[in-house]
Formats: sequence, structure tokens, C-alpha cells
Amino acid sequence: MRSTFRLDDTSAEFAAPPGAGARSTPKRRQRFTIVPQAWDERLRNARLVASYRIALFLLYQHWWNKGRPIKLTNVAAAAAGVSRRTWSK
Repeated sequence: MRSTFRLDDTSAEFAAPPGAGARSTPKRRQRFTIVPQAWDERLRNARLVASYRIALFLLYQHWWNKGRPIKLTNVAAAAAGVSRRTWSK
């Protein structure tokens, strides 16, 4: 015996929201950085936010460069949100 209660897939309850079709632009992936516990403990006592920003930048670059040496230039520091004058104090 078949059930007489059927829902039509085209009914308003099951309609896709506007813009839910194929995406025209690819979805951006969010970046994240895993911070070692020892770094976390040391950075909690940091006086400058710049220390935290540089640490996260270095961790990410270490991963991105697969452990190869990293050049920390003024341009790279600026990309991490740290000005040259901030970390020379």
C-alpha cells in the first residue's frame, strides 16, 4: 500500500534560495595557522602586538615554504601588519 502523502520537489518549501545555483566565482579558502603551545605561552606575555603578528607570519611562512629559511624583510613585516618602527623599539 502506497502512502498518499507525497511532497513534490518543486514545491516552495524545497525551492533553492536565490543565488544557490552554480557559483560563478570559486570559494576562497580561509587560511589558518597552528600555533605550538610553547609559542602560545610565550606570546601571552608579549608587550607588543607586533610580536604576535610576526610570530604568526613566521609560522605560516615556515609551513608555506616547507621549512626552508625565511627572509624577514621590512616589506614582509609590513605584509604581516607591522611597521619598521614598531619592532625596533
